Amino acid sequence: MRKGQIKIDEFAFVLLAGIVLIAVLMVFWTTPAEAPPRLDISSKSITVLAGRSTSFPITISGPITNVSISAHGTISNWISFSSEYFDYINESQVVVVYVKVPSNIALGTYKGTIKVSSTGGSKDVQLTVNVQNITTVEFLKKQIALSDFSISFSSGSKVLDSAKNVEVIKGYFAENNLNLIGIIDEVELKSVVDANVRLVIGDTNKLGNLIVELNGKEVYNRPTNLGEIIIPINVTQLARSNAITIKAGNPGWMFWANSVYKIREASFTISFKGISTKEVLINLTQQEVTNFNHIRFSAVISSEESPILRIKVNEQTVYLGKPPVFVLDLWIDKDILGNPLILNVGTNRIEFGLESSGKMNFKNSMITYNYLP
Repeated sequence: MRKGQIKIDEFAFVLLAGIVLIAVLMVFWTTPAEAPPRLDISSKSITVLAGRSTSFPITISGPITNVSISAHGTISNWISFSSEYFDYINESQVVVVYVKVPSNIALGTYKGTIKVSSTGGSKDVQLTVNVQNITTVEFLKKQIALSDFSISFSSGSKVLDSAKNVEVIKGYFAENNLNLIGIIDEVELKSVVDANVRLVIGDTNKLGNLIVELNGKEVYNRPTNLGEIIIPINVTQLARSNAITIKAGNPGWMFWANSVYKIREASFTISFKGISTKEVLINLTQQEVTNFNHIRFSAVISSEESPILRIKVNEQTVYLGKPPVFVLDLWIDKDILGNPLILNVGTNRIEFGLESSGKMNFKNSMITYNYLP
């Protein structure tokens, strides 16, 4: 090999190495570095009662990789997260921050930091926790003044009409019927759950059927033996004014005879169960639900028969008993079993009803929803 050739080959090798190095550097310089995480908040201040807890969300936006969430500072052991690590966040991810304050902590202001780190860097949220107790905190309030209302519960039975020792007769030349009249109050009519006609047959010659009609419509027609019979009445056929007609059927081919039923007792009875309740709707925001502390209900009340009152919040019973005379003042933060109230972002329902017979009147009623700032 000639000496000039060797020099050319060495030059080509150096030139090729330079080109490769430039290409690598161009790839490195032109590849975009991962940006640090983006957070929807940079600071947060919350108020919590000693021994209680609360929560709030943080939204982390990407795209970012190797994402970790941690707490730092004197309150780091108060803080936990719904998730502490993500391999990858493309657009956004909500993480719930839980803050639980010890019960033996002194009242005051405490600070800490929530750090969100990723491959591209980190961002902090400065957290301030104002620890108060029930006597020092100033609750935010949502108040609903209610117009005067009444609730009621009725259950029982009522004999609308009755008769004793009556003969019903039917022949081709004679007839005698028994009429029972039942007047039902308009309010009671909506509460009727059962109705019947009760007869005690003392004697009969069995020449014809016993027939019972309600407002001209036949509800019973058959041969009937001695003793007690109870004839059910369809409550949907009842009206405010009702006529029960009890009569005997034709004696058939024995045209010279009469069908006879001797009725010792006859009665027209209804059973009713009426419930009138009061429902109040409350719309709540996310903040109001998260920072809920208690509901205060106050009213001036009067009642008949000392009925049992039930108050429910979203199907959870929060009060069950006979309220005190005149003034009712309730602090509601749990149900009667000690479970925390389950509240909804949006519509929540408070219902007042009675569990025993009676009527209860409410005046100057106020619902106050209390939550932390």
